[in-house]
Amino acid sequence: MKEQLESNVLTKYAAGLMEADELRILEDWLKQNPQFMNTLAFVQQQVKAMSIENSFVR
Repeated sequence: MKEQLESNVLTKYAAGLMEADELRILEDWLKQNPQFMNTLAFVQQQVKAMSIENSFVR
């Protein structure tokens, strides 16, 4: 469950949907858990790919 919540937070960040206070919390968390930086990069790539894909569908 914890991993699912972390994934949702990273997806929210990658989609640009975080409030400023959420962003500060995430940045602090990433400083304490740098092993998730690669996961965040992967999620960002996936969100970007979905955005590009959706632009072709319209």
